Amino acid sequence: MPVKRVVVDKANRLYRFPPDILSFVQVEERRRLLRRLELIDLARFRWPVDWGAVRVAPEADLRPATNEELTRLREATAEWLRQRTGANIHPVRELVIGGGLRQLLLAVGMATIDPGDIAFVPELGAPLYRRVVTACGGQPVTYTLNRKTEFLPQFERLQGQLGRVARMLFLNTPHNPTGTELSERQMAELAWTAARENILVVNDAAYCCIAERPSVSLLGTEGGKKAGVELYS
Repeated sequence: MPVKRVVVDKANRLYRFPPDILSFVQVEERRRLLRRLELIDLARFRWPVDWGAVRVAPEADLRPATNEELTRLREATAEWLRQRTGANIHPVRELVIGGGLRQLLLAVGMATIDPGDIAFVPELGAPLYRRVVTACGGQPVTYTLNRKTEFLPQFERLQGQLGRVARMLFLNTPHNPTGTELSERQMAELAWTAARENILVVNDAAYCCIAERPSVSLLGTEGGKKAGVELYS
């Protein structure tokens, strides 16, 4: 008797996933839609990147780090954070050395988001935060960044009914792609409001070192360590 083909539909969460940011990279030339106009292309990705001659690392450099090496790395990172943000971070109890930013964001989400939990995500922003919330079974709710708000967050929802049931807020400052940053006053107000409403703030500070001057850090803000975590890459 022939075996019937098994048809399994995709999980509902997959239909709520936003597209990955790499899906916008053009892999082939697109058909020109406006044939009558002479267009000037001022920016184009070359993908994959041609690295030229890549040096092969010796086998000794590829071994896993020892506990002593990881301890020294934690201590050096804690000292860097102290000098840059003014925050006193315990290198063992308050600092985690992880993989890439995607892995760290997913780890934070898996540790804190239960199915159905509400998490605020920025829009305009990278789709990664919404994907993390969706993958963890939560419900992403956007807060707007646009020209009317000078591309800065307006956190009125944190003080409303929605904020009282939300679990987490994803923040990206300095922001990608606009480059806007929260001021010290805005960061302090966010930390105070999040602590009052019991919302965990997760600040993606991956672009903190691009600008010449140090950006405002959640960890270096009064009450910031109690209100959330900050991720670097």
